[in-house]
Amino acid sequence: MIWIISHFVQRHYRRFKQRNLFTKRQLDIFSAAVLIMLSYAISALLGIVRERLLAANYLLCCAAQLDAYKVAFRVPDLLFQLTVPGILGAAFIPLYAEKLSKDSGLANKVASAMINGLLLFYLGLAGLYFLSANYVIQGLTGNFSLQQVNLAAQISRWLLLSQLFFVISQFFSNLLQSHHRFLVPAMAPVVYNLSIIVSLWLGADSLGIFAPVVGVVSGAGLHMLIQLPLIRQIEFDYQPVLHAGLGLWKKVFRISLPRVMAVAANQVEPMISIYFATSLSVGSLFLFSLAQQLKQLPVQLMGGSISQAAFPSLSQFAYHNPARFKRVLRDNLLQILYLVLPLTAVMLILRIPIVRLAFGSKFFPWQATKQTAWAVAAFSLAIPAWAGIQLLLRAYFAVKDTFMPLIVSLASMGLFAFLAWFFTRQTDWGIIGLGLSSAIAGNFQFLAMAYFLNWRVSYVDSKLLVQFFRLLLASAVTVVSLWLPFQFLDKLVFDTTRVVPLIALSVTTTAIGLSIYILLNHLLGSQAQLLTWKLLVNFPGFKRLISKAQFWLGSWWPELTSLE
Repeated sequence: MIWIISHFVQRHYRRFKQRNLFTKRQLDIFSAAVLIMLSYAISALLGIVRERLLAANYLLCCAAQLDAYKVAFRVPDLLFQLTVPGILGAAFIPLYAEKLSKDSGLANKVASAMINGLLLFYLGLAGLYFLSANYVIQGLTGNFSLQQVNLAAQISRWLLLSQLFFVISQFFSNLLQSHHRFLVPAMAPVVYNLSIIVSLWLGADSLGIFAPVVGVVSGAGLHMLIQLPLIRQIEFDYQPVLHAGLGLWKKVFRISLPRVMAVAANQVEPMISIYFATSLSVGSLFLFSLAQQLKQLPVQLMGGSISQAAFPSLSQFAYHNPARFKRVLRDNLLQILYLVLPLTAVMLILRIPIVRLAFGSKFFPWQATKQTAWAVAAFSLAIPAWAGIQLLLRAYFAVKDTFMPLIVSLASMGLFAFLAWFFTRQTDWGIIGLGLSSAIAGNFQFLAMAYFLNWRVSYVDSKLLVQFFRLLLASAVTVVSLWLPFQFLDKLVFDTTRVVPLIALSVTTTAIGLSIYILLNHLLGSQAQLLTWKLLVNFPGFKRLISKAQFWLGSWWPELTSLE
């Protein structure tokens, strides 16, 4: 399957290049963010389909195997996180972008040395884990049987191969993003999720719980291969070297060591979640992971995409143009909050319809729906914070400060560990308590990171605070404007025992809430909304859409001339 997709991409590469679709550079942050956002939305929807298939095939018959499958990802994912976000994410783009602006040959040598060193680093850690997987998983889980431990260890060893593919693939993505090519890296996760879906569809009956494992490994390979043609187009010259002079590894070590420690601290939280979730009833870990999947939608869709697109600009302006750096940081932080706050309100109020539409089937019990929905509600209390953290982290990386995020992450981890123990051992809240613990720790992490970053670069001013509180006010009113029609329509208009009325209820309620949110932001003079409209005007057909909106909705809609 990997060979077929690779052959297809190579064969049609020239056609894509002639159309300038995949090779075009996205130079402004918003256009790059929109591309990343759209591709992530597709990938996220496929991710929901993937989890729905997992629930349909295994939840009722094999919930213990589902928990083992989820646990199997934890350590391979930790090794990937230490290698890529830890070292590559913190050090590569700033160092590579710095060299690329001066000497492309030296930049290629730096990139080659880094990927070679990272592969050796990953393979060393993976080898150690391969030999000790059973012991690690036994210590990681709270109440796993020996059969579950052995199954999780077996799956986990296979997943080490997929993470190796991801290390190489993420290196390709960072390389392309440094050249302002965002579309192909953003589309790679779509191929990954499609591979798992196809594997579940074709092999669930014959391969059992190993069907998604086959999809994960093949999907990771496709994630890597789909980027190869564009890597050739930017003329990256790979060299089998480990040194690039200029004290490369000393700089990498200095920049990335605090980040690696911070990533390790952040990964402790999922491990704590696994320990306490596996101490609950069978299947609790899987339901908790479903709530996390829904929580990640707005976080990555808005926070991740905009932050990823802004990172090259933040790195470029951090030292050469501090005023521009602060403006980019402020504008993008407001945009993230403007976009994510209404989605948070929707997830809080419509949590049960969302869970039912995403995962509901005859194989997904009502009790599981309620548990997952309340966990989503707990997570939603910190969705804006998690989205904002995405940008703040990259701002810290741009100014080559990875020490402060480490300190904040350690404090946040300690807070989460205490709260998780309290809510799961001293109350009967189960996975809802775990979600609430994560939300409280997430809000603390955001506020602490924002405070210390302002202490360093002084990006917060009175205008930013005013705009922030206006967004909060509009969001609070939006929550009420969602809850009231939802209660009315649910009880008196729609029969939500069927799918079509449930969709109609969700769409109608969301449309009312978002309309009020947009209107309130206009009346309050939201800078983030005005900036978003200005950027959207440049997209084809949007001016005509605004003209029609002005005709039908009246004078409160922004004037077209004011957006240009």
